[in-house]
Order: sequence, then C-alpha cells, then structure tokens
Amino acid sequence: MVTEEGYIDGNTAIRVFELTWRFQIKITNNSELTAFYPELSFNPNGPKFTLIDKLNSLQPIKPTETIILKAEYRKFEEKIGQERTDVGRQMPEEFEDLGLLLAYQSPQKSKFYTLFDFNEKQISS
Repeated sequence: MVTEEGYIDGNTAIRVFELTWRFQIKITNNSELTAFYPELSFNPNGPKFTLIDKLNSLQPIKPTETIILKAEYRKFEEKIGQERTDVGRQMPEEFEDLGLLLAYQSPQKSKFYTLFDFNEKQISS
C-alpha cells in the first residue's frame, strides 16, 4: 500500500520470504542386533528436502548406536511481514505428507522396515 506521501507502507506490503528449516534426522538402533544395509527412503508424494546427508548403506548400525543426518528444507512464501511463518515455531504444512521408511537387514539376512509418519508422529515396525 502506498501512503499519500508516495511511500510504501512496510507493515502492509506483500514481501517474498525465503524460509529455511534445518533438521537432524536421528536413527537409533534400539535392538540388540546390528542393522545391516540400512536404506532410508521418503514418501514420493511428500516434500523434497533441499539438502540431506546420505545414509551409508554399507556401514551397519550397531546396537544402541545413533546416526545423525543433517537435512534442510527451503521454500518461498508471499505474505505481509506480520503474517510471515515463524520457522522456529511452525513446521512446514507440506510435512503432513512426510513419511520416512528405514529398511535394514538382521545378521540372518531377514529384512525389516520401520516407518515414521510425521503427521501422526509415530513409528511403526
């Protein structure tokens, strides 16, 4: 909105904001067995991370071991400054469709899967 003096009112101007969320995806082996050939995949209909560390499928995850993958998600939005998304308090709406599937093998070569549904915030094996 332009004022009578010809200035743009910064409180009501629509701006383009670049929003960036940085995450740590922690994978912990809670079993007494080593998890071999771990592979992490995502819901193909869900959001795409801008950056994410790769999980080394040739490195087994030992019992009680935790692996941390750094991830980043970025998007743009057009809003007035007061309506801007607070990345420190709000998760991206697109994460309702985020699903993580961890596939791995036991020492006896049996395959196992663990699914994390971000929308339900629960893990199922």
